[in-house]
Amino acid sequence: MKVLNVVLDRRLTFHKHVSVVAGACSYHAQAICHIRHLLSMELAQTFVCSQILSQIDYCNIVLHGTPVSTNQKLLQIQNSAAWIVLQASRRSYAKLLLQQLHWLPVQQRITYELAVRTYKVNSSQLWFTYIAESWNVSAAELYVHLPPCCWSNHSPGQTFPDVLSGFQHCLPGNCCH
Repeated sequence: MKVLNVVLDRRLTFHKHVSVVAGACSYHAQAICHIRHLLSMELAQTFVCSQILSQIDYCNIVLHGTPVSTNQKLLQIQNSAAWIVLQASRRSYAKLLLQQLHWLPVQQRITYELAVRTYKVNSSQLWFTYIAESWNVSAAELYVHLPPCCWSNHSPGQTFPDVLSGFQHCLPGNCCH
């Protein structure tokens, strides 16, 4: 079953979704690789970001909490994209190439996206308004109905670095400075 271009299976393992995304990204990576010698590094990076990384990032929050092995195909595609952009040999250490391009590896991209979404939801309080309206209750009544975990962990005035600090243990040390 496909919902918002995310392939769902019965057990929600997302193996099929990752395979579909990896296949589409591989196609684009091969196409860019064929014309790479005609492109500047900036243009190659633009193509890779628009054609490959955008597909890896699309709805990647659903992959949060999945085993690293599930996302391994996406990491291989991302590494391949880095090799293409920098015209590096396949023997080059991919992690260093990702750092040179200032790209987070797939697992950290997922965690970072989750942190950004969490910050946006908590800072806008739209979730609170939506729930209050759908339950037909006032804001004061909603605080009574919601469990403490929904409103005590994050205050409305919390800054992005405050929210990010909860996810920092999952991100590389140099990306948060």
